Amino acid sequence: VAFTLYVKAPGEVTLNSMEVLVKPTKTEYSVGDKDIDLTGLTVTGTYSDNSTKILTIGMSNIIGFATNSAGTKTITILYAGKTVSFNINVVGISAISINQMPNKTTYDIGEALDLRGMTVSISYTNGTSTVRNVADGEVSGFYSSSAGVKNLLLTIGGQTATFAVTVKDTSTKTLSSIQVIAAPNKTEYYLDNSNDKTLDTTGLIVKAVYSDYTDELID
Repeated sequence: VAFTLYVKAPGEVTLNSMEVLVKPTKTEYSVGDKDIDLTGLTVTGTYSDNSTKILTIGMSNIIGFATNSAGTKTITILYAGKTVSFNINVVGISAISINQMPNKTTYDIGEALDLRGMTVSISYTNGTSTVRNVADGEVSGFYSSSAGVKNLLLTIGGQTATFAVTVKDTSTKTLSSIQVIAAPNKTEYYLDNSNDKTLDTTGLIVKAVYSDYTDELID
């Protein structure tokens, strides 16, 4: 068990108490938020000589900020051995959905996941909603050691959404299949017509699909 002992020198002016004069501008957070915002927070200290002054409060003075669950949370300020508290409200997340896919959805073997451009729509239990960027730590299931379609899981505040990316292996690219995108303009021929001895491929569009999940149109 550890504790801090403050020794007062003779005649020394010490802090007797603190008061939260103005709460931070932001007092509502969502489940999963990482950092507290102290903007606007004003705390005064009253000293043993009855003087008062505004105290400088930083992140190191904050105890109890946690957003792993919804509800009212008590935030404690510790300064020179004295404490004072204020409350914040953590709002639960009711649903999430992918608003915008990442800019990059196709990878080569060995590449790292790139979530730039990806945004998520978040609905809260208080009826509000927001759209924000997706952080790296919120996505799981990605690996690029083998080729294939990878189904990834986005998790925020206990809610999940899935999306897929493709990993291709360009070193062993082979033809997997071909697809007829559009039939030729001419599909009817006559046995007794001398002009019908040769296949007319005008209008025919064929797509080749390769083992690295790329494709191309074949002339």
